[in-house]
Amino acid sequence: MTVQNDNNLGINIRTVRKARKLTQEGLATAIHSTRPEISELETGKVICSPKRLFDIKRGLDAEILPMTDSERPEFMELLRRWHDIINNRDMEKAQEMHKQLSVIQLLPQDVEFNTIFSMYECKMQLFLNDLESASKTLTNFAQNSEKINGIMRYHYFYNQGTLNLKRGNAQTAIDFYLQAYEMTLNGIEKSITLNTNIAIAYAQAGFISHAITYLENALTMETRDAGSVPKFHLYNYLGIYYAYIGALQRSKYFMDTTYELAKEAYNKEQNDTTKANMSLVYGNYGLLYRCARKWSMAIEYINKSLEYLEDDTTGFFKAKYHKLRCQHELNNYYVFSDELSDMIARTKDNKDYNLLFKSLEYMANINADNAKAIERDILPYLMEKNYVYSALDCAIVLRDFYMTLSKGYQTRTFNMGDTANTIQRKMHEGGIVI
Repeated sequence: MTVQNDNNLGINIRTVRKARKLTQEGLATAIHSTRPEISELETGKVICSPKRLFDIKRGLDAEILPMTDSERPEFMELLRRWHDIINNRDMEKAQEMHKQLSVIQLLPQDVEFNTIFSMYECKMQLFLNDLESASKTLTNFAQNSEKINGIMRYHYFYNQGTLNLKRGNAQTAIDFYLQAYEMTLNGIEKSITLNTNIAIAYAQAGFISHAITYLENALTMETRDAGSVPKFHLYNYLGIYYAYIGALQRSKYFMDTTYELAKEAYNKEQNDTTKANMSLVYGNYGLLYRCARKWSMAIEYINKSLEYLEDDTTGFFKAKYHKLRCQHELNNYYVFSDELSDMIARTKDNKDYNLLFKSLEYMANINADNAKAIERDILPYLMEKNYVYSALDCAIVLRDFYMTLSKGYQTRTFNMGDTANTIQRKMHEGGIVI
């Protein structure tokens, strides 16, 4: 049996040999051959037997490299398996396979496999939060975009969306994700993760109803068991976002389902993940009752959430903010003033939460100076960061405060009312698909 020398075999041998910094004589020595035979193989003058090809690939430390057409399906299957491992977030195994499959980079002329490898590599880098490497991978990929087929362009748009989402560039992330989404309308398989990521990007940009639409899309596509992590997070996000837009019955349905999933998992095994999920669902109930203006009930659930949280974590600060905001609504400043001061001190190196806690201090002691500080320093920042619910808090408090002052504040009263309406319109923009 022989290996038919396709047009690329000799070129591939020569390319890899040079990449390995071997002379023809050096390769010949490594495989117990002669320099003339290597020369004839590289120029296609002789037929390469399967054993000789195996020896050559072993001598080049490239055993899995597809040098002939007949080897391509097997390598493609390895790439697909690697992609599945990345999607399952088994990063240790994914990095092992990455090291093995990176051998394809020895054949830069193989555009098809190198583009597939680079896009899967980019997804792995994004899961590992290696954003600098992911950005470089995407930049290099874009330089060859005219040679890239449809499915890899989809991965390019998807990865660009994820990179920008992780960097906090929500609108840019949406733009890239929607280009990927458009490709799913033309035959590429629809993705639960893509729909979910579009929803998260829209939520970060403040467009809550848009986020709900894509989450509902993802929910109709989810086929795994109700207890799976993806479905848990879909229900969780839907519970939060429906609460934000005031659809409280719909919100409670998803929160109740999320609670049952979290409680079942926690009863089976108590670990960091199940504790975090219990904290999440209790915190979400706190948000739900806060949206319903049932402040005492909200505080009760937020306190349950705090029982599962480590001090000075993101979740801890978020729960504390919502708890103190509810206590502010109950006019309990004398109860929480010391706790609020402590939170301001603890978050001095975290601008986002520090401003949120300072806004509570200003709102709890509202006067002309504090109102000006909120309007000048805090509200514009919250609007810029698309922290819509917290921005809405500030705008409503300012509007109500200015209404109590003399007629000279009518313009500011109107402006804050208009700001609150603008935030709410943004949150409700777009129809909801249920």
